[in-house]
Amino acid sequence: MSQDNEVGGRQIFGQSSDECYEPYATAWAKIVQTNTGESFETNRSIVNISYEVTIRYRKNVVRNQKIRFRGRLFNIENVINLGEANRFLQISVTEET
Repeated sequence: MSQDNEVGGRQIFGQSSDECYEPYATAWAKIVQTNTGESFETNRSIVNISYEVTIRYRKNVVRNQKIRFRGRLFNIENVINLGEANRFLQISVTEET
């Protein structure tokens, strides 16, 4: 798993481009799918898949970053310090396909 930071404000058609992110850190991760949902937007179907990612504690994981895993890009939705013990982080992420 790679933790990516945004590098500039370049946008394509009003949305951030994947190319605006560069690898910041690499870590071991356990990724488990938690939910799947589908929505319809402008004549196309969008499937949103939610996952829980568990990594060793890092103090610099925030919502405006992304997680890259096996060529796929995940948006960070929430970060929880499990048990406030500074041992593991549980990160809620979504993947839009």
